Amino acid sequence: INGDKKQLLLLFKHLVDNAVKYAKPKIPPFLKIKYELVTGDFLGKNNLLFHQIAIADNGIGFNEEYAHKLFTIFRRLHSHESNFTGKGIGLAICKKIMFNHSGYITAQGKDGEGAIIIIHFLVEGQ
Repeated sequence: INGDKKQLLLLFKHLVDNAVKYAKPKIPPFLKIKYELVTGDFLGKNNLLFHQIAIADNGIGFNEEYAHKLFTIFRRLHSHESNFTGKGIGLAICKKIMFNHSGYITAQGKDGEGAIIIIHFLVEGQ
């Protein structure tokens, strides 16, 4: 994947930080990072290839109906009274970085069962 080194480092820093930040209390955080080369079926662009990286955690998760709100700046899905710190900026920055790299970012999750953040980078030279 070619791109701006500082932005890509910041992208992965925020993704890992977010997974650790929203770990379940008294349970060590666990991350699983998976890479696949996939077609653009998810966008209706079957003729394009993408690098897909999925970062799954065992954290507190979220209600999937609010997945689209995760990437809105200053938007937190967990109340300010919760024990989780954060300002709601990290995933919004990730979305902007993916936009800067002509990529995509999505989220899947379930309350109490962790989250999966999926990023897609277009394979160059197509």
